[in-house]
Amino acid sequence: MDITQIDFFITQLGYYFNAILIPVATAIIGRKLVKEKKVKGAYNPIRALIFGIFLSFSVLGIIEFFLAVPPFELSLLQEWFGEGIESFDIYGFIIGTMVTLGLTMIFYANRWEPLYYSAMFVYVGMFIFYLLTGFDAWLETYIMITGAIGVVFLYFTGFRVKDNGALGLAIFFTIAFGTILIEDHMVTQISILIYSVFILIFSLGYFKPFKEVRA
Repeated sequence: MDITQIDFFITQLGYYFNAILIPVATAIIGRKLVKEKKVKGAYNPIRALIFGIFLSFSVLGIIEFFLAVPPFELSLLQEWFGEGIESFDIYGFIIGTMVTLGLTMIFYANRWEPLYYSAMFVYVGMFIFYLLTGFDAWLETYIMITGAIGVVFLYFTGFRVKDNGALGLAIFFTIAFGTILIEDHMVTQISILIYSVFILIFSLGYFKPFKEVRA
């Protein structure tokens, strides 16, 4: 097996991991969310935001699978899906949603009540403005800045309040954003495998560096 075949195998395996492991992890988190709601009578906002992030990523992984893996390769969807974070196509919209939910989770975890919905208002406002004018030149900047701030504060929140969820998402976002920034194809595909497995471990509750989990 030469390097080209190895690269192809890892790439295809990454698509399968994204399309299978991440939705499974999302379902596990969703089940925990509903179960907790039945016990406490209300949804845990932090767990709900984590579920929203994973659900968004699941949709992204499934679409990428059908776009890239034979015999599907739905080329007609490619134009709508896009290839980067520069515009409000499907890819850019989902990534933007994920970083927005991540920042919102930070506000909730730190109980910064005045900021609870600020990131959502900004993002929804940007999207409405795009629908009205077609202008989306600031989306990439928003994603990069919000993503960077989100990762830093997720680490800060995770260590400050000993929150396994925040720390787990910080590690996930670090690897996931690395796949966007790193130009080496092989490294990117290996990173995809790593974060897919990590997400499953996280959703099963095995990622517990802190013994006391903040409610």
